[in-house]
Amino acid sequence: MDYNAFQALKDELLEGVLQEDSLSFVALKLAQVLEKSIYICDFLGRVLVGQISEDKYALIHSNIELPMTSCQKYYEVETQRLFFAIGKEQIVAYIVVKQVQEEEIEQILPILAAADLSLCFYFSKLNAIKDIENKYKDSFILDLLFNNIVDNEEILVKGKLWGWDFHKEYFVAIIEPDSFTNIRMFGEELEYLTQKSAKKYSTEMITSIRNGTFIVLCQKNNKLGVSIQKDIVQDLYKANKYISSKYEITFSIGIGHSYLAYKEIYKSYQEAKTALAIARLLGEEKFIKYFNELGVFKLLYKQEAYLLKEFYLETLEQIIAFDQANNGELLTTLETLISNNMDLKTTAEILFIHVNTLRYRIKKVEEILKIDTNKLENIVNLFIALKIRALLKMRYNDIY
Repeated sequence: MDYNAFQALKDELLEGVLQEDSLSFVALKLAQVLEKSIYICDFLGRVLVGQISEDKYALIHSNIELPMTSCQKYYEVETQRLFFAIGKEQIVAYIVVKQVQEEEIEQILPILAAADLSLCFYFSKLNAIKDIENKYKDSFILDLLFNNIVDNEEILVKGKLWGWDFHKEYFVAIIEPDSFTNIRMFGEELEYLTQKSAKKYSTEMITSIRNGTFIVLCQKNNKLGVSIQKDIVQDLYKANKYISSKYEITFSIGIGHSYLAYKEIYKSYQEAKTALAIARLLGEEKFIKYFNELGVFKLLYKQEAYLLKEFYLETLEQIIAFDQANNGELLTTLETLISNNMDLKTTAEILFIHVNTLRYRIKKVEEILKIDTNKLENIVNLFIALKIRALLKMRYNDIY
């Protein structure tokens, strides 16, 4: 294709998109010029329009598996399909040409390149409309999750406008990258995968992005009233795994309890945030953490730091002072013993000491604290104090 023919086709495609506001014109024109079947899909592989023959269009409600490459062109030898990426800095769409022989590729590429401007214009306009819709949707979800709407009826009415039934129980899942990254880079992919899961289980899943996290409000039960929470969480995990392999970044998920959406969904959001935060404070990555799995940390996390520090020092300050004065290891011994369910043999093996040495250290702890470690009440206090120590160390980098 010479330069004049290239410019003429480029102008014709752009004018067609401007006049018709449709991809169909582009698909038909390219198919006519190439005399081949054409599909145009978004960057996720969702087929938006397909030109099957010269006089027949097909809107294909399916997906094409895209090549795992950032190159502008990719030829799939097995299927004889040519993929052409649209977009300069960021891929917004693909043109897929079927039944292409390798020797035809160089002739086809300039024709596909002529469609770049028209398709970039179409998708930028489409994304601008989506951004406006998401702005209003996210604003409402934010008010819902922060309990800013006092009138329950207002929640139900606004939810209905978006097609959401807030009479039902929902739970909140928060997906967060394990390292700093802009989650909006793959937010649309996560959105697509969650909606695919919602369709699979005949339920509602509402998504939003806030402060670097991907938030999902999920109905607990399907239309038959059967709980699908575990199935949905498993699908979210699979979605994360897919995104992780594609972008080489890992994610973690926090899950809250389920509540009637119009009354207390904000509680589930706070619980999901807490589950994420505590697991991170304890150094975990690539996890799925339910709020109800946090145990004593659920209570500790809600307390003021000075109260936690006060209890911790009242319980263990004398042990800390002894270790500092004598270069001792009583605190480490105590922590290891309790974390191993007071099993003397296992604790001694972990600490590389004789069991008799361990017994001596336990006796020393009892003398200093004036307690009997055979009493459950004392062990519980020591257990809580040590958990507070871990929490303060991780949360505030405060080591005592």
